[in-house]
Amino acid sequence: MAEQTPPSDNTGGDARPHILLVDDEDMITDMAKDALEDRGYSVSVFNNPEVALGAFRNMSRNVDLILVDHAMPEMSGIQLAEECRSLNPDIPIVMATGYAAGIDESRMTEGMFAAILEKPYRLKALCEVIDQILG
Repeated sequence: MAEQTPPSDNTGGDARPHILLVDDEDMITDMAKDALEDRGYSVSVFNNPEVALGAFRNMSRNVDLILVDHAMPEMSGIQLAEECRSLNPDIPIVMATGYAAGIDESRMTEGMFAAILEKPYRLKALCEVIDQILG
């Protein structure tokens, strides 16, 4: 399992947008983190949604976007999104899922997710979606 990236407070002069990346699949987090960092983003990676939520509680105002997997063992991406949204109602959240048909469409109209990416996604598509949201 990939190590959890320690949360940064993003206040030490690093003006790069900070992304919280939560997915239980190491290969996905490794590739997405590399692609996003190459694009100029600061990325904190978590393979456990409960640990990610704890970190987000400590740095919610220093995170610019959350990228979360839909299906994870301890907590679903939707549950994590709801918890994060309660801490920071304005945080953009991108849901990545292999089960797009299983996501309630009303979540999009309610503003829960800024975008939904179907897995497997291309890294170029991931970066373009995030650029568009944070641009």
